[in-house]
Amino acid sequence: MIIEIKKKRTKFGSVLSFVNNDEQLTNLLKHNQSSAYVIAHRIGASDDRGYGILIVGHRSVPKFKNVIGHYISQIRGGELAVFLRPDSSILGDASGIFNHLDANRIERAYGLYLGPAGSPAAIVISSTLMEHLFHAIPDSLGMDGDWVGFIDGWLKKSLFGGRYFDGNALASVSTKEVKPADEYIIDDYVPEPDPVASDSGPAVEAPVFEEPEVVVKKKPGRPKTKK
Repeated sequence: MIIEIKKKRTKFGSVLSFVNNDEQLTNLLKHNQSSAYVIAHRIGASDDRGYGILIVGHRSVPKFKNVIGHYISQIRGGELAVFLRPDSSILGDASGIFNHLDANRIERAYGLYLGPAGSPAAIVISSTLMEHLFHAIPDSLGMDGDWVGFIDGWLKKSLFGGRYFDGNALASVSTKEVKPADEYIIDDYVPEPDPVASDSGPAVEAPVFEEPEVVVKKKPGRPKTKK
């Protein structure tokens, strides 16, 4: 009798994102505890810190296609690649995802989303899909656009048979709460009176712009006379 022994897998492969500031960078780098690599793209200098932490610097906001191209040139092989919004964090490890994949014998091409359906905070895909994703990305899509939303839409069109699914029961994700715009309104603000509607003086009439008169130019030469 042959007993197959599998190594228990708990870590994600690579966690990728584009960060806008040091706070987002610090938040992203914390994922090295639950992943083999953390790849952070940012405007600024590059910094290979070792131990699976790589900061890729750019002079300006990079294109999404360049980010995927960099990943393909650095890492190959079967792993769980995570695309994470810079304001989000994955809580825990990938053990629940691996257990689900093994139990349902899902291999090679698959993906799952974490967070709200239609607007996920993170997307996890098998690295075998990376080259296909690379060719599907528009050249104009930058990392300041909705690149996570693009992946979500692409997977819905590309994967069938339940290979792209809701992964919220398998892993948890948290998103930093953004202060609503309404909270910035000052209640004590009193708008200044409109000088046009004020009683302090006569109303100012708005100027009326008339259409310019069209002048038809006469053709050169002597006028024709009737015979």
